[in-house]
Amino acid sequence: MPTPSRALILADIEGIVGVDDWRDIISGSAGYAAACRAYAADVNAAVRGLRAGGAAEVLVVDTHGAGTNLAPADIVGAELIGDPSIMARIDAAIARGVDALALVGFHAAAGTPDGFVPHSFNPQTRSWLDDHLAGEPAFYALMLGNEGISTTLITGDARTLEQLRPFAPNARGVQTKRSDSPWVAASFDPEPTRAAIAAAAADGYRARAGIAPSTLPAPMALTLEAQHEVGARLIAGIPGVERRADGSLIYRGAWPEVWRAFVTANSLAALAGTAGGSWFHGPIGGSLLERLRGAAGDAAGPAFSGFYADQFSPPWGPACPPEAMP
Repeated sequence: MPTPSRALILADIEGIVGVDDWRDIISGSAGYAAACRAYAADVNAAVRGLRAGGAAEVLVVDTHGAGTNLAPADIVGAELIGDPSIMARIDAAIARGVDALALVGFHAAAGTPDGFVPHSFNPQTRSWLDDHLAGEPAFYALMLGNEGISTTLITGDARTLEQLRPFAPNARGVQTKRSDSPWVAASFDPEPTRAAIAAAAADGYRARAGIAPSTLPAPMALTLEAQHEVGARLIAGIPGVERRADGSLIYRGAWPEVWRAFVTANSLAALAGTAGGSWFHGPIGGSLLERLRGAAGDAAGPAFSGFYADQFSPPWGPACPPEAMP
């Protein structure tokens, strides 16, 4: 018997309708529970659309944080894939066979000053692929595209949709909010926006055979910048990475080697920023370790939150205003 048509939703919380304060994406914050309810509502709208467009099955992977923001009971008409590793969840979905990718609730790439909570996986690097600014949607589209799977839907703010276009020009896009800064957004009306998500999901899924999978010819160029010098020096030690005169770093290769180089670079910069630097390359001022050292009890929360606020601030964007601090 033929394999039933099966779509995959990769979902994130920053681009969800109604999630407009960056503090609400943090587990334990006052607005987090409401943000998770809104998250489920957008995902369910996409599920309805994919099923209406002909998908016999829909798989869902929550990519935000630890991937624990949605529960199986929250999702109607689809299966939420569970595993401690988000990449293992994605791999499990691909192994079952999917014929379209829908990206729901995503955000702009690191260094986007007018995108809501812009980052590219961990925020300490920003990246380009063949000179196009590339965030999480681009990498996911290429990941699935290199398996022959087309990206048919993207939802999020205007910059998020714009940044995916060079990689998936025929994906249906639904803008969910307006954003002029990393800290605050203004969501569109939930009911018509979720109806638009469902309609676009259905249209994209019906058209999937005519939407080319996202790929780039090899060798593709991965260009990186790090928020701090320690991170840049660590990234420069990755085999195949060249540090240029302007301080940027470049790696050339084919997929999945480019993806592996990016993950390694992103992880090194993030670990260095959290740990306070490198024993070899030196300390990082304002790191999480520095903030938490000496903080205890109620003081630890603001120190932790302040560190993450800074990750969406200089050198690539405006400083978090005091009123937007947790």
